[in-house]
Amino acid sequence: MRVQKLLGLSSAILTAGSLCAGSQLVNIEKQLGIDRIDLPHLDLSASSNNNIQLLGNFEDLNIYRYSGQSNFTGQRESNSSNSQKLIYLSNNTLVELYSPSNSNETFQVDHIVPLGSDSFILSGSGVIDNHKLERQILLNLSTLSYKPIFDQDLKQVNAIEVVNDKVYFGGTFTYEYSNQTVHSIIAWDAIQEKIEVLPFGGFNPNSNVNSIIQWDEENLIFAGNFTTVEKESALMSNTTLSNSSNTTVPELSHEISLKSATMSSTGEIHEDQLICPSLSSDSLGWLQRDTTEGGFEVTLGKQTRASKIRVYNSPNEQDQVSLFRVLTSPANGIMNLTYLDPSTGNLKSCDAWCPLLSTSNLTAAASATTLTERAKFLHNRTTVEWSTLFQDFAFVNDVPISSLNFEALASYGSNVGLRSIELFEEQISVYANNSLNYPSCEASSSEFSAELSPSFSWHQGSAQSSYVYTTFDNTHAETPSVKYSLNVLYPGNYTINLLTPGCLADSSCDGRGTVNATFYDGLNKNLLSTKILYQNNDYDKYDNLYAGHLEGSYELEVIYHEPIVRDADQFTMVADEIEIFVVDFASSVFDYSDETVFNGLVQYSVNNQSLYTHGADHNSTIDLAKYAQTVFPKYSELYAARYKENLTLLTSSGDISTFKWDSNSKEWSSDVSRIGTKIRGLSTFSGGLVITGSFNESSTGALGFNGTLFSFPVPESTSRVCNLTLEGHEFLMFDNHYAINVSTQDVAKNTSKLSFSASSSGSNYANDILLQGDVVRNDYTELNGAFPISPQLSKASQALPLFSGKIPYDAIYIDNSTAVYSYFNTQANSGSYGALSVKNNSQISDLSYEWSNNVAAMAYLEDESMLAIGLEKQSIGPQFILRNLSTNENVADFSWHDEVSLNAFIFFERNNSVLVGGSFALNDTNCSGLCLYNYRDMQWSAFFNDSIRGNVSSMQLLNKTCLLVSGSFNVNGTSHANIATISLEDGSSQIISEGDEIVTSYISTEDSLENSIAVSKQKIRGYANGGWKTISSEFTSDSVFGEAHAFSLAENSGRTKRQNSQKVIVVTGNLIHEKFGNINAAIFDFNSWLPFLSTTKAISNSLTNSPQIFSNQDISSKNSYDGYLHNIVSGNPISSSGPSSHPSASSQPMPSNNTQSSGNIDRGFIVLIGLALSMATLAVLGILGTALSYFFGDSGDRYQSVKPRIDESEMIDTVPPEKLMKFI
Repeated sequence: MRVQKLLGLSSAILTAGSLCAGSQLVNIEKQLGIDRIDLPHLDLSASSNNNIQLLGNFEDLNIYRYSGQSNFTGQRESNSSNSQKLIYLSNNTLVELYSPSNSNETFQVDHIVPLGSDSFILSGSGVIDNHKLERQILLNLSTLSYKPIFDQDLKQVNAIEVVNDKVYFGGTFTYEYSNQTVHSIIAWDAIQEKIEVLPFGGFNPNSNVNSIIQWDEENLIFAGNFTTVEKESALMSNTTLSNSSNTTVPELSHEISLKSATMSSTGEIHEDQLICPSLSSDSLGWLQRDTTEGGFEVTLGKQTRASKIRVYNSPNEQDQVSLFRVLTSPANGIMNLTYLDPSTGNLKSCDAWCPLLSTSNLTAAASATTLTERAKFLHNRTTVEWSTLFQDFAFVNDVPISSLNFEALASYGSNVGLRSIELFEEQISVYANNSLNYPSCEASSSEFSAELSPSFSWHQGSAQSSYVYTTFDNTHAETPSVKYSLNVLYPGNYTINLLTPGCLADSSCDGRGTVNATFYDGLNKNLLSTKILYQNNDYDKYDNLYAGHLEGSYELEVIYHEPIVRDADQFTMVADEIEIFVVDFASSVFDYSDETVFNGLVQYSVNNQSLYTHGADHNSTIDLAKYAQTVFPKYSELYAARYKENLTLLTSSGDISTFKWDSNSKEWSSDVSRIGTKIRGLSTFSGGLVITGSFNESSTGALGFNGTLFSFPVPESTSRVCNLTLEGHEFLMFDNHYAINVSTQDVAKNTSKLSFSASSSGSNYANDILLQGDVVRNDYTELNGAFPISPQLSKASQALPLFSGKIPYDAIYIDNSTAVYSYFNTQANSGSYGALSVKNNSQISDLSYEWSNNVAAMAYLEDESMLAIGLEKQSIGPQFILRNLSTNENVADFSWHDEVSLNAFIFFERNNSVLVGGSFALNDTNCSGLCLYNYRDMQWSAFFNDSIRGNVSSMQLLNKTCLLVSGSFNVNGTSHANIATISLEDGSSQIISEGDEIVTSYISTEDSLENSIAVSKQKIRGYANGGWKTISSEFTSDSVFGEAHAFSLAENSGRTKRQNSQKVIVVTGNLIHEKFGNINAAIFDFNSWLPFLSTTKAISNSLTNSPQIFSNQDISSKNSYDGYLHNIVSGNPISSSGPSSHPSASSQPMPSNNTQSSGNIDRGFIVLIGLALSMATLAVLGILGTALSYFFGDSGDRYQSVKPRIDESEMIDTVPPEKLMKFI
């Protein structure tokens, strides 16, 4: 890869086409029929502070902007089904593109990659729209269509890279194409919709591609686990392979870790160097000066049976050993060794006098030999090879070794020294004590590790043993376990045994139990074996867990199952080692050649369609293939990522290397370090790289890297990372559960403002975002039951009072600075309902009431500072209260022994009375549901001869002389109605509507019935063209309607769109619209319905089924009559201190479709008849008086007119004509 190309890091080719395109939002809205909501502006000039308020049991609120918005508001449920959504996000608009119609259908999208301006590639497992994600689905946002790219499954895709119009897929898969088998890498031409096999045909079988990086306009980098290609003719190289240790000869033996070994010598010992060859320095691990003889001893941390020793002679000619021998203990003898003679290429044997060639001789011999001549296999179990740096010597005898003595017998110079030694064994041992698994070199990788369950305390076993144990009792909530991870480099048949240490040695037999040993494939988690094993064996024992073919990564998990002695004081679990024995290797293991091969890293030229094995110009190129062969262990599994101008490489075993460009020296520099024991993944974000895995001395499961390592606060088991942007913030989501805010590096906790989960995400340059997961967001949160609404139907700037744990659900206007709120006290155990007065949004005074149910109605009489309060479904009195707000004293109260509801009030100030409507009865006054209360005389009376009886839900004054009553009631004992009017001048009544439902709210927008609205819990009706019709058919039958309010439109509200209506109706409730979903307030403009807002409950309480609107204005014109009522009562008055009456049963009105007047003689006509009779009586009496005076008076006196003792008005007031009727 040329430096010139590396410096030209332009992504223009990736963005040029996309930048010309816009977001697909408009098109998606058209495809899915999504409407943008144009809410009107209201004229709220009559309301205090020019705003109204929404009150009720809610904490979050959303103003509706588009249909489908309700899918992403409210409260997010923490269940897995919510993640089964494919969500589109653009311009702050969330759209649900796909969710399974069947609850049993599941899918997991691992990769979401943009393609062009209108498409995304989806890769993963499961089914979307009847297409398998393993086929790599192309989602076209223009048509909202899903189309598979391949006709066969790509089993596991790890990387997808789009270069111009071509898409490269890398992973672990096999694809059959045109009589050839392709492994791990394949391409697709998006223009021609054609599958393409790369010219080199793919990598070797069982290979893996983890990363694909587009470095510049000409070059890609592939990283993974691969060694060869299908077609070597596609390789490009102007150099030959160096004759070093960087060969592909399989190392059949397993290196023994000397990390826990101890060293001793009469010379100089540098332990780290002696057990770890440092290819980049000339330092020595052992040196004895001024002598040609010497030695050192290595005491192993665990006894083993070594198969060979690899000796690295000193790089310094004066220190190089020429003859040596090896002695071991406990055999206490000289070992017989077999080696490959570099000069002849033949196997030879030695014991007491073994030759060791100088590095100059080895280099000379290597230049004259081929790869096949430098390696041999002993019994197809042990690799014996040599290179310019080392020679192998195999042990002929299979003996146990606990310590090893290396004795130098002669030297090429005046000193004796070695760079390093390595020991190998044929079997593989993986220890539960993970410190025994650490490789000799800290920067080297380890294919084997063990992880003990962290919630238990593990201890070292008895002396000279390798096992660990933990003790616990039956109160422990979790179960101890150990997980062994292993990576089998070479395919073949293996046997796996598990060692369980005997219990007699540590006297733990009674506490031992059984364990469940499960062996499974580490990649796809396929179960290979499971067994229940007893651990109460007296002595060490081996249990066979598996015998068969192995290749790749595997995991063995041993979990405590149950105790054997159940009444033991404490239980014990032990864990030691697993041993993996080779039965035979697959023949492919021995198929190697002198051709150039790879170590999981290669550069691909897009233009030349060829792989570079080495750079064409070493002065200007990083030789990636050679670098990976030189620096990393053979058969490494690599990950690669680019951050800014740097290339970062990681091995699966925890090594990290970063290439940096030095602009001063015009050269690349690199370094290698070890950061962990296992790497699971590598990805990018705006601030650098994210590395997941297990790390050195760290409890996190993810590290960030931007030139410097830093940790993320996520669990150690973290494996999946998703990068997405929401609400203007970039997040990293780990394992679909833990989110980190990139800008603050803090954990982003789910709140009511924003709550989300995402397993995968992708975005294009037009800011179209696609994700699998769930998103819930709310416009306004932590509201505590109160929200001010501006004329623009958004949040008003006016602050609301702090109710401190009280949720207001209704209010009544007192004056421009004062209102009384009814509330629910969330902190009270009983008597949770009350009322308080708020002045200037800051001065709060509680009215000191405690009720067990909510307030149904409040009304205020300004002249007398009188507040009327009625309770709903309350059986404990008083249920009716009149309070003087000036003196803060009750004027009157009244109690019923049964449950009653007082729903509405109308003040008649000149009569010192208040009309009470509700569901109650006062039998002594012969009234039910509508009664008049005189608060001066403390007496109840029937209202207009009790012409209306039943359940009254609401009342309002339509004009100065007409009272409208709604509910469900009888009129004059015969007619059944839910809306009626009463003339306050003559008492005449008129039925406006009949029906079964109880009308809870009535709105009249004009002087006539036209455009009136009647609301019941079940439906909403409108009056037009002489009749009622249902206007709520767009809402489902599960909807519950609450109150309705009429508002005038502001001048700039676009009335032409609303049929020139001057007003709109706002209805609250628990509404379910067939298109807009769940909402709590809707707007009717006499043409159509618009969603207004939705809320989420603050507490799980039956408090007010839905929010209510407080108009925040003087409504005395609707609930206070300024005239004087004549002759409106009958029956016997009842004092408020008298006995309570029981409410009558609710009437059942008969439905009628006609609006009609009552057929009986109304009370007003009776008054007129009585008045006429009274006038006639007076006339007769006057004539009679005149006649008597004429006949019997003084004849000398002149005629004088008779002056009555009382006038007409006094007479009528004294003796009402109605009472005279009984004498006629």
